Amino acid sequence: MIININPEEVSEFQTRISRKDMRIAELEKQVEQLTRERDLALSRASLPSNDETESMTWLCSRFIVISKQKLKNALAKIQDANAIGLLGVLLQKCLHEDATPEESTAIIDAISLPQSPSLSLPQSPSLSLTAEGDVKVSGNYIS
Repeated sequence: MIININPEEVSEFQTRISRKDMRIAELEKQVEQLTRERDLALSRASLPSNDETESMTWLCSRFIVISKQKLKNALAKIQDANAIGLLGVLLQKCLHEDATPEESTAIIDAISLPQSPSLSLPQSPSLSLTAEGDVKVSGNYIS
């Protein structure tokens, strides 16, 4: 069996092989870099650092810190109650799993509904109880 290959075909095969080799080398370099970054992040997260500046730099690279007052000022400029509600839900969902009730309350305090006269918002429900004698309460309620 005789195979005839002309110089153009050899050049094409060589180009394909070199492209694949270059792509493999690029991907290996990316994997190596990501592995180093992961190992560094894991070591910083697991070992408490004595250098507060270094740990704050690492935290700031992972989180966005927003001033409560600046957030409140920015949200006060929004005149759409639906948009404010959506942003409130988004901010609540962005809280970390171990968030304290104070952190959640801070978000609620930062969100103010628009005070536009053209915008009619439903009134908040009010509850008034009057009782005499023994009162028995059962069920789920928020105090």
